[in-house]
Amino acid sequence: MPRLLSFIAALLSLLPAAAQRVAGIECGFGEYRPLLSVAGFEAYAFDLKDFLNGEGRYDVTFRVREYVDGSQIDSTDYVLGENKTLLTDYPEEQRSDIFADEAGVVSRAEKLVVGCYPSKADSIATWMVELQDVAQMYPRLPLRNIAVEGTPRYHYISRPFETVEGVMPGEFIPLIFFGSMWYDAEYGVYRFCGEREIAPDLSSEIVGHVPHFYVMGVAFTPVKEE
Repeated sequence: MPRLLSFIAALLSLLPAAAQRVAGIECGFGEYRPLLSVAGFEAYAFDLKDFLNGEGRYDVTFRVREYVDGSQIDSTDYVLGENKTLLTDYPEEQRSDIFADEAGVVSRAEKLVVGCYPSKADSIATWMVELQDVAQMYPRLPLRNIAVEGTPRYHYISRPFETVEGVMPGEFIPLIFFGSMWYDAEYGVYRFCGEREIAPDLSSEIVGHVPHFYVMGVAFTPVKEE
């Protein structure tokens, strides 16, 4: 009898395991994101709602600064446009056909999207910048060969900046750090390791190792209405 009870108990212990299974589920964007990253796609989105408060509006400029060995060597501006479209921006005869809210605003740019996608040339990084419902720009950033010897290497990685608080009108706001890997002679490998977010003043330790990088960001300049 004890042996029979032990046998029954052993069978019962197997039942939960027999009922377990691994079932397929539908893939969403979260599952595709690491694949897109490996393929060369990266995307960042930024909330711009704080710059929509009040009656005024801003000209939004996307700025790309280039650095070599820690020193800035170039800066390029991409003028995206105004962060609000007003009914008064349209000819008077067209206004009756255009919807605007009580403040006379037709559209608001609440979001900025910045993304990188694969380029046909190894030595060029192609980016897309979109100010919501306003404009798109496509900066092409030249890359530098980081190989110590042999086959050229153009391996760059991006990192977001820490959030800047208390921004003043016209102040440059760094958003994305885009830099090359560097060669670690001690271990004979190429690296890009360090902080996951970069300090706005470029004081992060990783910055000192990166031989060539870009700082991408925005500036908001108040519009002088006529």
